[in-house]
Amino acid sequence: MTGTLRARAAASGAQVKQVSYTRGFTYSTQVLRLTLPGSTGASQTLLVTNDIQHGPLPALKGVGQATVTTTFRPEDPQAQAAYARAFPDRQPQVQTVIGLAGDTHSRVDVPGGTLTEQGTTVNWQALGGTVDVQGNDTRLNLSWPGLTVSDPGDGDPTTGTIGRVTLTGENRRNGPADPIGLGRASLTLDRAALQGDGASMNLTGLNISADTAAQGNYLNSTVKYDVGTLSLPGPDGAAQSLRDLQLHLSLGHLAREPLARLLVLLNDAPRSWTAHSRVSRTVPSVIRSRASARRSRRRPAPTCWPCCRTTRS
Repeated sequence: MTGTLRARAAASGAQVKQVSYTRGFTYSTQVLRLTLPGSTGASQTLLVTNDIQHGPLPALKGVGQATVTTTFRPEDPQAQAAYARAFPDRQPQVQTVIGLAGDTHSRVDVPGGTLTEQGTTVNWQALGGTVDVQGNDTRLNLSWPGLTVSDPGDGDPTTGTIGRVTLTGENRRNGPADPIGLGRASLTLDRAALQGDGASMNLTGLNISADTAAQGNYLNSTVKYDVGTLSLPGPDGAAQSLRDLQLHLSLGHLAREPLARLLVLLNDAPRSWTAHSRVSRTVPSVIRSRASARRSRRRPAPTCWPCCRTTRS
């Protein structure tokens, strides 16, 4: 399971390292460090804990290799404290059943909650869904009712709302290390609104879809953006409404093998930059240490002479 996770993480530019593993007869605990590449170059690190019930009858709830309950938490202490305030009673978790053939069925559960920081209150609904992996095929189905944000400000309150969000997708890869895969994905947003400073923005019916298909050794890819309505404040302060916005992009006859190599190179680039930075910091210090050692060897060693005392009788 860890090997598959490493391969899938590497395909997306992330890194997985096992921190600890405690094995029992029917129950084991594994802790992993998951490093995610950041958009600004700074990586984000999560500690992933897997509580494993071993098969063939894991937790007496079915037949399979194991049942795994996965929880996450940031490694940074300050981020951990904020995470604990957001989920004081129950942490987000993923429950995975590993079948006898290695297929997995995962159920995602993120509790709803309310968090107030520096006067801003965020209230979010519970997120749930499933992820099924059968061989190199992955199916995703997530649903989130949304959230509300309110900030009283200095007498001029600001509010924001995100309505129902759904994410579905199907993907088939040639293997765990395949960075591309074939299939389709769809993200829908029922509505979003932002009100503040005497103006408002409203959006409904957002749908983003992507479809990638193979034709021999080549790929054809299509991305579609569709918006039902969009209302924005105009230059004179009056609301302007747009309807049925569409942006459809397509790329065809892309050579699959060079594209896969390019994606692997782009995913490995942040790690290469980090390694180069470490070498750049280490080499000068090593050179200085060696130069200091050579200077020390060239200096004459100090000579200690015994003290002579004369005693007069």
